[in-house]
Amino acid sequence: MAVVLMDVVATCEIVNCNGVEVQCQGSTPKISVDNTTGFQLYLSKNSLETSITMAKSSEINVLLPGAEASDDWVWTSLFYIIVPA
Repeated sequence: MAVVLMDVVATCEIVNCNGVEVQCQGSTPKISVDNTTGFQLYLSKNSLETSITMAKSSEINVLLPGAEASDDWVWTSLFYIIVPA
């Protein structure tokens, strides 16, 4: 399944999914991923400040745009980081 977002006001939530791709073409303040396997997130230059939270999820990859429009996307994998509240 694939979802393309333009601008998100609050949060994009991905819950109980397998093999989903989300492409953020505008600004997105927060993305929440819960109980999901195989999630690919494409962020635009407007979404580079996006906060990503996840729980009970695996195989989460984020693709970021290159420095120039002609550059390849930069791929990175997310790991669990515990941030105290």
